[in-house]
Amino acid sequence: MKNNKNEIIDYEEVFRENNNPIEPHLTEKRSIYSIIIYFVVFFLGFGVLLAQFIANSFMSPYDLENDNEYITNQITENENNVGFVVNNSLDLTENEDLIIIGDIIINDKTYNIVINVNKFEYNDWLHNNLANEELLINNFIKNNELRWNDIDTNELIKIAFVAGSDIYNYFIQAYDYSEISSILIIGDYSIDYNTLLNFLVYVFATIPIFIIFRKEVIYDFKLFKNDKAKMLETIINGFVLMIVLGIGANMLTLLLKTIFKITGDATNQEAIIAALQSKTMILMLVTSVFFAPVVEELIFRKAIFSLVKTPKLSIIISSILFSLMHVLSEPNFLHAIINIIPYLTMGIFLGFYYEYKANKNIAVLISIHFLNNLLGALQILLL
Repeated sequence: MKNNKNEIIDYEEVFRENNNPIEPHLTEKRSIYSIIIYFVVFFLGFGVLLAQFIANSFMSPYDLENDNEYITNQITENENNVGFVVNNSLDLTENEDLIIIGDIIINDKTYNIVINVNKFEYNDWLHNNLANEELLINNFIKNNELRWNDIDTNELIKIAFVAGSDIYNYFIQAYDYSEISSILIIGDYSIDYNTLLNFLVYVFATIPIFIIFRKEVIYDFKLFKNDKAKMLETIINGFVLMIVLGIGANMLTLLLKTIFKITGDATNQEAIIAALQSKTMILMLVTSVFFAPVVEELIFRKAIFSLVKTPKLSIIISSILFSLMHVLSEPNFLHAIINIIPYLTMGIFLGFYYEYKANKNIAVLISIHFLNNLLGALQILLL
């Protein structure tokens, strides 16, 4: 065998770290699994159910600081409703629509009986039927069809209870109130509780979705590390463009809201603002700035673009799904159509940038999305 004495072996090259990582192969199966997980966690309610199981160990779900407000609003809006408030806790000097007609003792605690002023003629009759706890149960729980006996309306009398309140916990939970026509359960989850739920749901979604795409994420961040200057330039350019497009989209949204006389922000945005101004703002900050960009980019860009091979169709599908996900809680179709504009603009831009400018590097998209959400959060916190 001929020995080539001129051949030199570079041992340093053998042990040198490979700066060009091997691109992993993303299978359609993994993308489909990630979308299924996202759908199950966010839309089928499994994430919320599990989050509630955990959250209930840390705090009460209900906003009991506003229980009097819930009660009075119900009676003001519907004169057929009746309510109980803790004795001397309600000031009616500025509310001419309501009147206190007497007291009732429930579980050794005194409550004032509040009715609409339009039903004042039933003062004595109603108080006699609500003179004590036993009458309340017999007349309104066991007999669930007690009516005002108006000649014109003969409407059903409903007693409003705030979910989670002492009076609710005392005896309403002992009955199946869904079958009791005369009971009206009102009240909302507190902002802090909703924020905790939202945080936990995103944790449940982020962990498995990140595990599915971990190889792709690591690979893209290695590319980022290998060419930091170029990647940072791509991120900054994308972030600036997103701000400009966002301003335009918000101006168009504001114009349409003015034309159609719609007030307030999108429901999703109002929830974020309320959460960032609550005691659990750190949870919303982590959710909106870290978890949301990771999950949404992996699903709406990485997964969908890997399944839909035509770039333009990928952009259309991903942007529509991305924007719809943010307006599902809008009160009606008109609000949804108008408030979807900023989200649709963001979705189209991110899809375009991912395909044509970022070379499908998910690290770039997560970074842009992160900066955008961080800026929005800082505006709420500081302004």
